[in-house]
Amino acid sequence: MVFFTCNECGTSVKKNQVENHTYQCRNCQSVSCMDCNKEFWGDEYKQHIKCISENEKYGGKDYKPKESSNKGEIKQAKWIEHINSTLATKKISGPLSGLLQQIIQYTNIPRKKSKFENFLANSLKVRNPRLISEAWEIFDQGKKNESEAANNKMPEVNGIPITNGTSSVSNGSSTNSSVKRPINIQNDTPAKRKKLDSSQSNKENHTEFDWCAASEEILQNYPSGVKEKTLRKQVITKYKSFFGDFCKYSDEELKKMFRNELERNPKFSLFVDSSKL
Repeated sequence: MVFFTCNECGTSVKKNQVENHTYQCRNCQSVSCMDCNKEFWGDEYKQHIKCISENEKYGGKDYKPKESSNKGEIKQAKWIEHINSTLATKKISGPLSGLLQQIIQYTNIPRKKSKFENFLANSLKVRNPRLISEAWEIFDQGKKNESEAANNKMPEVNGIPITNGTSSVSNGSSTNSSVKRPINIQNDTPAKRKKLDSSQSNKENHTEFDWCAASEEILQNYPSGVKEKTLRKQVITKYKSFFGDFCKYSDEELKKMFRNELERNPKFSLFVDSSKL
């Protein structure tokens, strides 16, 4: 929320309270933003939706805000831009138009329907359900337009847009995309399918996974030992991560494999409640 200072009496007021303050302070003709100290005459303050943050104000001239920290503000700005466009291009009833003008003065407009309705009822004291519903429909349309624009954005490889499996270059030529295509087993010959099944079977062979090395790596984090259940769970997680979609053993089978591998290795001492190197 942006705060302003009356240049006549020095009173600090919120943005949505400036208009009421002008009725109380008759000589008030301009206000100044408390963050950036910019002066606004008449109704100019209504266009001052966003101001600098404390980090920008005190972070020095070389300060640059993180891109991730501005995502919410960017979405909010696009939303408000949609509302301003709607007000300018469509014929809207007086009460609804006035309500929208009030809403866009806020910088933290809720984006979910239930919270949006509560916001209008509590902050703006709107009691007309139909008016609330009409306002939400306009805001919701702005969200849909934003989602469609994101979905229609062309994917890129190294900054080059991809079209129909090729990446378009600025000079008009095109190069084959390096994106791998999924294998369609149904269209392959029996020989290819047999070869693929064989490679998957070899991948699943559990002897390729070093159970003891994985256990030793985890036990380094537990100098005093660790419960077998805890160690087993972490090692099995590593196993599943190693094989991914090729893992075909059940959890019970993996537990037995884990126990057998550790019992055969003299490096490990298995106790009732712990497992140590």
